[in-house]
Amino acid sequence: MIEIFGEERKVTLPLCVGLEEDVTLYACVEGQMGRVWVDAIDDPTCAIALIGDFYFFLGEYNKDAEIEILDIISGLCKGKIMMVESQLWEPLLKKLKEELYPDSFKSFSRYAVKGKIEWFNQEKLKEYAVAIEPEFQALRIDERIYPITQEQYWTTDFCSNFISQEDYFKHGIGFVILQKDEIIAGASTYSYCAGKLEITIETKEEFRKRGLALACASKLILECISRNIYPRWDAANLASVAVAEKLGYRFSHEYTVYMV
Repeated sequence: MIEIFGEERKVTLPLCVGLEEDVTLYACVEGQMGRVWVDAIDDPTCAIALIGDFYFFLGEYNKDAEIEILDIISGLCKGKIMMVESQLWEPLLKKLKEELYPDSFKSFSRYAVKGKIEWFNQEKLKEYAVAIEPEFQALRIDERIYPITQEQYWTTDFCSNFISQEDYFKHGIGFVILQKDEIIAGASTYSYCAGKLEITIETKEEFRKRGLALACASKLILECISRNIYPRWDAANLASVAVAEKLGYRFSHEYTVYMV
C-alpha cells in the first residue's frame, strides 16, 4: 500500500461512488485532512482512508496487499472505528475476527441521520441557542478557547483533525460552554470538504440533559446556514439521534461498524 497526498488522492474518487454524502471520508479524498493509502498510484482498486477515530475501506479487498493492509490496521488503526462500505472486504473482516483478533474484534451499531437546509427551523434553533441557564453562554472557539480544547481527552476532537490553529479558524466552526475556564459542552467541526462539514458534539457527563450541547449545535448550524455550508450529522448512539431530530434532522438507518 502506498500513501498518497493532496491532489493525488483524487484517484480514489471512483472507489467512493455512492458515498458522496460522507464528509469525513471526502475530507480525506479531497486531500484536506487525514491520510490515504492505495494499492496503486494510477488506477487503484482498493484504498484505506484514516482520519481521527475512523478509517474507511474502499474499493475491493486486494489479497496481494494483505500484509501492508494488516500493517496499517495494527500500527495506526487499532482501537479506531472501521467503516466497511462493501461486502468485497468480507474476507479481511473474517480474517481479523477469526484469526488475528478473536478476543478483541467487535461489531456495533451507528445511526445515520439525514438533513436538508430547508428542514432546519432557524427560529427554533435560535431559541435552543439561548435556552440555557443564566450562568452559561455558548462561546465561539477562538484564539483563547482553542488551546483549552486540547486540555481534556473528550474535548480534543473539537479541533484535533486540523493541522493547526490557523487551519481550524480557516475551515472550522465551533462553539463551547465554559465553567471556570473548563469546557463542559461543545459542538464543532470534526471534518470538512467542499461545501460541507461534519459535526462532533459532546457534553461532560455531569452536565448532560441541560441543553448545553444543543445550544452549541444550534449556533453551529445557524452559522453553517449563513455561510451556505451543509452541517452533516452521524450518530454514535440513540441519544445522539434524539438530539439530531430535535435540531431538524431525520433518522435514516442503523448500520454496522467494526473495531479491533
